[in-house]
Amino acid sequence: MNRSVHHPFALLLDKAQQQPEVAEGLAAAYSELNPTDRINLIRAIVNDALAGEIVCWPLLARFLALETDPAVAQTLLIALKDQPSCEQLFDDDRVWLCGDKKSGAAVVAFRLAEPFVEWFALSWRNKQVNWTYQKALGVANEFEHIITQLCAAAIEQKPSAVGLQWGLDQVCDVLWAHKRETGTMPEGLEGLAERLIC
Repeated sequence: MNRSVHHPFALLLDKAQQQPEVAEGLAAAYSELNPTDRINLIRAIVNDALAGEIVCWPLLARFLALETDPAVAQTLLIALKDQPSCEQLFDDDRVWLCGDKKSGAAVVAFRLAEPFVEWFALSWRNKQVNWTYQKALGVANEFEHIITQLCAAAIEQKPSAVGLQWGLDQVCDVLWAHKRETGTMPEGLEGLAERLIC
């Protein structure tokens, strides 16, 4: 059987696992489609992956990181939850940090019902937050994608994992410093401030 004929996405999935540029190209093409076509693409990828016994959750996680439509995001979340090889990067809340209280960056992940995660990320310079990211319902495997966005938008140094409570305390201090400087919490991080009781 010619797998490329009967399951056209199988070959692409194989390549996407081995070549990051192929995965990025697929994600870029996905983002240009309308919601109906994105759902059809997701279903086709899942079907071909199942038929070819190919892991597809890393590509679906990339799609989810780009998704803004609730219905399409729900389709992706259901597909990801059904993936038998959807390995988790961590089993508890986590914090990654770099820099200091004057300038730096952080990524915070709060575990939800498996396999979902609530993500927050931020960078700050001169005690003011200058970049934020928030995703209420994501998956653990989006970590590298978030770090890539953070490094491209704000910093060159990659945050490292730190102790949970210490890391949350540092992030809370950054949020308070920003509020003292500007009078408000950083836009998009109100939910994080509430969680930390800042």
